[in-house]
Amino acid sequence: MRYAVVDDSEFTLAAFRGPLERYGHQLVLAVTSGAELLARIDEVDPPDLVVLDKAIPPNRLEGFETAQALRARFPGIGIMLISFEMEVEDVQRAQRLGGDGVGLVQKKSIARISAFAAVLDGVANGGSYVDPDLRRQVAARAEREGALDALSAREAEVLDLAAQGLSNQQIADRLRRPDGGALSDRTVEGYLKNAYQKLGVDIHNGRVLASVLWATSGRRPPV
Repeated sequence: MRYAVVDDSEFTLAAFRGPLERYGHQLVLAVTSGAELLARIDEVDPPDLVVLDKAIPPNRLEGFETAQALRARFPGIGIMLISFEMEVEDVQRAQRLGGDGVGLVQKKSIARISAFAAVLDGVANGGSYVDPDLRRQVAARAEREGALDALSAREAEVLDLAAQGLSNQQIADRLRRPDGGALSDRTVEGYLKNAYQKLGVDIHNGRVLASVLWATSGRRPPV
């Protein structure tokens, strides 16, 4: 997997220059600002993934802005945003980049290189990842707001399966209508959109956040 890194900390950049190579990761570009990345990325073949510091100092292109610019030029590129601290609003901002191939990680997680390498691979291949501490923050806010209580039994059932990583078609294959007939993937999509609206997440890119809300709540669908 080929990747680039943007961070103003030499210490952080050093963490990416060697340890990840043993896991088959090739660092092709390491720069200290988003502006420099966008200016130089054409010097190399587009990487599979770019690791971005969420908040770099003033007068430099900020992490989410850089990510948006990258996605405009390279729609399929993986984006991993890192920071010492993440906020619930960062999940919502990540949604606007598109639900696939986006990750949010706190820098302390980088110390566990083998686990971090696996996370990078997943995001580079189109998966999504939210740091466990951030998942707990999201779940705590949702519980406080009572958003999950608004879900119908079927919406909760569908969202539970989505949180397990099943596609719409896989969910449709698993469930049945009250009359015993099979669900269609479009019906599943409808249930998910209803759930997104009730949870207050983006209807087009809400799958990741909605799944995190459900999975970290500890709830199970009504029987």
